[in-house]
Amino acid sequence: MIIRDFDDAKFEQRKQWLIETIATMNQQLDQPRIQYTLHDQYHNIGTAIATIPEIRELPLKVYRDMGLTPNIVPFRGGTDGNFITQKGIPTPNLFNGGGNYHGPYEFITVEEMVTAAEVVARMIIAHGA
Repeated sequence: MIIRDFDDAKFEQRKQWLIETIATMNQQLDQPRIQYTLHDQYHNIGTAIATIPEIRELPLKVYRDMGLTPNIVPFRGGTDGNFITQKGIPTPNLFNGGGNYHGPYEFITVEEMVTAAEVVARMIIAHGA
């Protein structure tokens, strides 16, 4: 079971709910039958990114400079970004132009790949300036 939430306090509440539910179920049985081990492995990267506003502002500026309208939508995914963020390198998810992720109709167009590459190139140039 994977427990996730965009809010750190709610994340902790979800884990506590699971612990309490297992305890209740074990009390109702003739003997404890459910065992568990919790391992935190997938944290909300938004918490880490919020501590360094430039990480969020740089891509937003580049999008606007390119005439793109940012559409910020929290989503689940970016496991690599979560892992890298937990190692101390905040790694936000950026626009990549794709659609229908992880399904049989996942796609990206050449034009979207070019736009995504331009966003990254402009971010590198802007950061180095």
